[in-house]
Amino acid sequence: MFGFVNSIYTSIKNFISNTYNTDIIFLCLLTIAILIVFFINILKVYNFTQSRYNKVMEPVSTKMNINESLNIEYCNVSFENNIAINNNNFGLLTIYLIITILLWANYIAELFSNVKINNEIKIIGFSKYFNKDLTSELEYNYLIIFSYIILFLYSIYLIIYLISINGYNESEIYTLNNLKLYNDTLINYIDYDLYNRIVTSENYEFNNKVPELNDNNKAIYGLSIDTGTNDNLTDEDIHNRVKTLITYLLLRDDEFQYIYNKCRKELKGTGNIIGKQCSYLPPKCMYPYIANVNKEPAIRSYDEISSNVKDYLRRDMTTIKKELFENTYTDIRNNLIKYSENINSKYDDNIFYYKLELIFLNIPAIVISILLLIVIFRYLWSYSLIMANNYNIIEEMFNDVEYVKNLVLAVYIFVCAFIINL
Repeated sequence: MFGFVNSIYTSIKNFISNTYNTDIIFLCLLTIAILIVFFINILKVYNFTQSRYNKVMEPVSTKMNINESLNIEYCNVSFENNIAINNNNFGLLTIYLIITILLWANYIAELFSNVKINNEIKIIGFSKYFNKDLTSELEYNYLIIFSYIILFLYSIYLIIYLISINGYNESEIYTLNNLKLYNDTLINYIDYDLYNRIVTSENYEFNNKVPELNDNNKAIYGLSIDTGTNDNLTDEDIHNRVKTLITYLLLRDDEFQYIYNKCRKELKGTGNIIGKQCSYLPPKCMYPYIANVNKEPAIRSYDEISSNVKDYLRRDMTTIKKELFENTYTDIRNNLIKYSENINSKYDDNIFYYKLELIFLNIPAIVISILLLIVIFRYLWSYSLIMANNYNIIEEMFNDVEYVKNLVLAVYIFVCAFIINL
């Protein structure tokens, strides 16, 4: 037994002691980290571009900024007690911290030591030394540029994180508070089990194929409504009727078709759907995905609801209960409109900072990710041919530094101009 364990230990020790193996592991892990950085940033730029396209193609032009990538970005924010933490930004901050340590730890350590070698870079976990005089000057210069850009990105994300957790961005906090209120208003008026049962049914597609809210389908909607006036109806009964009505509208109105289709795709085939909540409904993320069909991202006005549906739900109510039913529904709708207007009142401020983040953080991160991935993959390829210490990859790839610099700068300026003007 001990001999077996010792043989495994020896094998691992021999594997680690081989710089070729450790370099390959390091490059693979670094590749994974850079790919994560690339996809997070490219997805953010893609969402912004797509949202602008959607707004241009909307059949009805309104002043409401729905279908907006900025609001979708807020779906990634953990918000509690006026502390906002963007989960994607926190992930990037962590990755940039790790890469910054790998690139800068040896340099910082040398500052406090008696031995310091000028113009040399040693990356933690990688066997090769990059020396301006002894190795490739071009290779050294590119690594210096990468190091400073990564340090810059880490520093900015750290500042953003500190601003967020201290609640200094009042405009963002105001917006997130109203998004939370929007969700909280709806969460108690959605019958999730009913919604899940219908969206996952093979018999019901969106809109007209969703069963009508009438006496013939009372078993589907779980209602038991008397034909005559019922004086014993409680406020809770009225609440449940409003809840059924709002759920019914979410299943049928065009504004919510995208949400319906997404929930249908997400929940189908998940087994037991009781108690489950689609990630496109409160308390998660609903507001950005409401289609821009009407002027307000809210449920339709009470007067616009089919009289057959209203008459059915109110059939056994007294006059007072009918008024309570209507007022409850109208108050919910008015609150949703108010919170949406509050969200949009800060739009100009928030979109300004959002575009700055795209221009100075996301686009540079995409560029640096692509360049780093090219370098890493070529290094991995070079290992199958000749050891990297003797293979000058950068000179082969970018022997014309001015060309690469001008190309990157031109693309960057074009993309930034595109973002600013959208």
